[in-house]
Amino acid sequence: MTVSNAALTRLGGMGGMSLALFGLGLGWNLSYDAATTELVSLTAAHERGRIVGFGDLCPSFTAAGLALLGGVVYTAAGVTVLALGAAALAALPAMGIAARIRYTGAPADAASAPSS
Repeated sequence: MTVSNAALTRLGGMGGMSLALFGLGLGWNLSYDAATTELVSLTAAHERGRIVGFGDLCPSFTAAGLALLGGVVYTAAGVTVLALGAAALAALPAMGIAARIRYTGAPADAASAPSS
């Protein structure tokens, strides 16, 4: 998602923008599916409906807010600033996961799992 957002600053024309937006959609889909899979696998059956529903609600409100903010940023600063800002926002979770793996030596879910 970060690469696709940053690519919007360099790729021109319909083909370039289509390629960047395809990459953005693919990255969003993979991250959304991975997050939903983690939520489902870490919750009991009686909790799943509420957790997954809340997990859908929060990103929807966040996306609406960012879309409104994106319009303001686009109007005030242009597409380059908007694309680089979106790339930075997309990179934050990946950097957090990488920092946790480096600190604990294991992925976030493996670091908190009880040892057998």
